[in-house]
Amino acid sequence: MTFDEHVTRALDELPADIARRLENVVVVVEDEHAEEPDLFGLFEGGGEFMPDKVTIYRLPLEADFPDPVELEQEIRISETSNLNQSEIQRMVSDAEAHRSEDAALRAQVDARNELDTVAYQVRRTLDDNAGTVPEHERARAELLLNDARTALEEQADIDRLRALTGELHQLLQSLAASVRAGAATGAGPGSSQGTRTEPGDDSDDVIDAEFTSR
Repeated sequence: MTFDEHVTRALDELPADIARRLENVVVVVEDEHAEEPDLFGLFEGGGEFMPDKVTIYRLPLEADFPDPVELEQEIRISETSNLNQSEIQRMVSDAEAHRSEDAALRAQVDARNELDTVAYQVRRTLDDNAGTVPEHERARAELLLNDARTALEEQADIDRLRALTGELHQLLQSLAASVRAGAATGAGPGSSQGTRTEPGDDSDDVIDAEFTSR
């Protein structure tokens, strides 16, 4: 196994929370430090906890740790050598807090998207079936659509979003039933049944007659 492969495996075996912190860190391998040839690794740049770049020096590591297991262990130490236990614990706690915040944010976004989608479906059903939907259902739909629009604009909490989504889903099912019923009868509110000619109606009959000149 090459040294680069040992580095890759060492990175893969880092604790998950630390590995996530290293996702945006550049890790490079060089033979040795120009001024300090015994140096195993070097952190460069970055903020309080994470550097911008980590350099792993191959020659001193291979010289001091010929055993592959010990080599990979030392590589992991070199990659996190400027982090003491309190810093690592703080990173882990911070990662847990952000994980909870991210989950809450994803749930909020999903709830907003679901409400927006079902509101669009209700609006489309109303527009496409103007002559079939009963007036009382149309009035209720308009009220709920207005509430949904207000909730989205005012960044309502997730419970409010989900409650409106549930009501709109129920309404959508009711509207679908009304549309099916209207299609089955072939007539909606205010529709015309057409005209019918009654027996004996001879308004359109043509009468032939002969006229004799005198």
